[in-house]
Amino acid sequence: MAQAGLHVRRARLDDAEAIQDLGSRTFRAAYGLQVNPDDLEAYVADTYSIPAIETELRDNKVTYLLAHRDEETIGYMMIRNQKAPGCVTGEKPAQLSRIYVEPEAIGTGCGAALMMAGLQEVASAGFDAFWLSVWERNARAISFYEKWDFVQVGNADFAFGDDVQNDFIMARAI
Repeated sequence: MAQAGLHVRRARLDDAEAIQDLGSRTFRAAYGLQVNPDDLEAYVADTYSIPAIETELRDNKVTYLLAHRDEETIGYMMIRNQKAPGCVTGEKPAQLSRIYVEPEAIGTGCGAALMMAGLQEVASAGFDAFWLSVWERNARAISFYEKWDFVQVGNADFAFGDDVQNDFIMARAI
């Protein structure tokens, strides 16, 4: 899919290093000033390790989409086929597990291109709902999701180290 010089494609196993680099940098940029630094680094080391990402890339219930401008990876989305919380309606929901964009690329259409590709991906796979969890203090992300017709349907605790945070569960029909 192309939009304003962007190309979105499915990730391959050989993209693990690019995902690791982009994921760890964008996660730190999004949360680095708001959470305990030790908890942040522990989370990044675990979630964005090459072995963890390679395991996800091999999992047939996980899909990564990468956004490229020229030859540079500037954003990604991770979609999971896993059990949804009870507040999510739909017979076959998919989870938007992660979506991150380089800070310099925010507002350039990269997030929109990823979301359009993600919606097409889940629709073509036969899912009838798309859900996610987002930290209640992440106003920018919440606003983005609302523009894509996600609505809050519930709450969930998210343990970030010793800090238990409140996430909004948001969902939309496909």
